[in-house]
Amino acid sequence: MTRSQSSAAMRKGLARSTGSRGQIILEFAFSFPFVLLMLVGTFAIGMMLDRQLTVTQLARNAGNMYARGFDFEPNSNKEVLLRAATGLGITLNGGKGVVYLSTIRVAPIGSGANEGQPVLIERFVIGAPATLASSVGMPPALADGTVPDHYNEPTALATIPSTLAAGLLPGDRLFVAEVFHEASELTFPGIVSPDLMRARFFF
Repeated sequence: MTRSQSSAAMRKGLARSTGSRGQIILEFAFSFPFVLLMLVGTFAIGMMLDRQLTVTQLARNAGNMYARGFDFEPNSNKEVLLRAATGLGITLNGGKGVVYLSTIRVAPIGSGANEGQPVLIERFVIGAPATLASSVGMPPALADGTVPDHYNEPTALATIPSTLAAGLLPGDRLFVAEVFHEASELTFPGIVSPDLMRARFFF
């Protein structure tokens, strides 16, 4: 092969290599937005799942403590629970969510207007009730958690799944823990937009 032929072959190889690199850069430029969206979407969903697990664990812990007789009347005891809610932004009387702890029992026959019905006899609220109302009912409650006149007060009637109501006998107690959390900082427009995270447990 002569020098001129060798030089032409090198120029041809160099041109082919440059064209290949240009094609790779072009393909990367086209695919990058989709890869970026996938990464952001994966990150957003991961954060949501982590937050939902925290909400679920908080509801489970609260229900376990409540059903075992932990007294949620003192603020110091409520703060014990809030320490398990790290990252949720819930405070004693406000913040980004609410915890409802409720005790339900069937009103005995002859006890009043709500006789034979499941009623809320005790309710503790930690956080901001404005986040969302409890799914089992919103009766007024005293500072010690007692729902006044629960055997007659219409707002004391509890809304619970029919399967649970059917198995609840007079004298039985049902403990309910609910957590609602507003996760506005996890909103990623166009990818995911969570409303409220929630968890509920019956004990």
